Amino acid sequence: MRNRIMPVMLLGLLLLRPDDRIAAQVSEDYKKHPGYIDLSFVSAFGEPQKSVEIFLTPGLVKLIAALDEDRELESVLKKLVMIKVYTFDVNRSNRHKFESKINDLRKKLKQSQWIKFINVKEDTNRTEVYIRETNDEIQGLTILSIEDREVTFVNIVGIIDLESIGKLSRKYNIPKLDSLQIGKKEDRQ
Repeated sequence: MRNRIMPVMLLGLLLLRPDDRIAAQVSEDYKKHPGYIDLSFVSAFGEPQKSVEIFLTPGLVKLIAALDEDRELESVLKKLVMIKVYTFDVNRSNRHKFESKINDLRKKLKQSQWIKFINVKEDTNRTEVYIRETNDEIQGLTILSIEDREVTFVNIVGIIDLESIGKLSRKYNIPKLDSLQIGKKEDRQ
């Protein structure tokens, strides 16, 4: 049981309890990271119904490692810098504004050499996952998702090993992340 507490707590903040706000003191250096995408535009939509901001400082990673002896989890978290998730309610009156902003962000990601990794479209629902690679490493992951009742913007900054995150998700039985697994770069192209 003990080995499940920290990863479930940390990733649960992202998936299960996104209405909690978490922020550690951190410098603005993360904005210079190649995996960072500016999501400050979300403030124009008012207060999100759900939001998470996690700044993974070295001290926080050490604390997690001390509470949970899973070295693979520690290895994954050491490489991450920040996770931001914003979720807003969507209705007929504001859907067009969100779709317009997603289109703008999609163009910005493309211009900045982000790679569309996953594209799921069903009726009016759409989820897109983008990755930013430099030096054969995934440096960032951005998710844009609009559904009938909500829109979500996600940015994960740092060196991302999707296979390890997928393994940890299966190990700790965390839904939605267990399918994140890729092979070599050649397999993604």
